[in-house]
Amino acid sequence: MSDDFNTDYLVSKARRRKVAIKQFIMNGNLVVGVGNIYASEALFRAGIRPSRAAGRVKREEFVS
Repeated sequence: MSDDFNTDYLVSKARRRKVAIKQFIMNGNLVVGVGNIYASEALFRAGIRPSRAAGRVKREEFVS
């Protein structure tokens, strides 16, 4: 992973996006290698509903 891949990167890419956060993190143009199972598990552990719009996820939640 590049040093450029961090919380700020994800927050800036998610801003104003209406797509579900699960689909957002599975997008190969943004994050490579996150499949359905990994996305589901990560969101469950973070307490984020998978259908929530990516742009509505708070910065603090990207870190959790």
